[in-house]
Amino acid sequence: MAVAPPSVPAAALARQVREQFVTEVGATFPALAEAIHQRLSALADQVSTAHSMQERRDALLAYNKAGQRWLEGAQQAWARTTERAKKSAARDIPPTELLSLVEDQEVEDRILASRLVQAITDKCSWELNDLRLRIQSLEGGQEMDGKDPFHPEVLTRLLVQEWGTSGLD
Repeated sequence: MAVAPPSVPAAALARQVREQFVTEVGATFPALAEAIHQRLSALADQVSTAHSMQERRDALLAYNKAGQRWLEGAQQAWARTTERAKKSAARDIPPTELLSLVEDQEVEDRILASRLVQAITDKCSWELNDLRLRIQSLEGGQEMDGKDPFHPEVLTRLLVQEWGTSGLD
């Protein structure tokens, strides 16, 4: 069965909703950064082994030093997600370019990002799924690109990637 192309007003509405979603989620980043700081501070204050306490203090100091850089980088990268989704949908990647060796750090980052995705979907899977279905309906039933901001993986990979880029480990 052929799917009818989306009408111009419906496609414009879908784009507007996507941009609003990115704006609203991006507005929560400062609160996320503050929650991370509070958690690291609480961990640094807990009594534990000398090694653990030193690691926690080092993590807090590193975050105090680079946390703002992480926040700004994450906000900028998240704001660009609507553009990346459009560009990635426009080009096809040959199958031979999809295969490559992956570094250990990248594997660990992907595992961490997938754990964050699980936490997000535990909290709001119904809402995200409903939103995705509505956007797909507006876009004529087309499957969303893997880099669409409505996929929690996009957000979590971005946050983890910016964490490493800003010098936090």
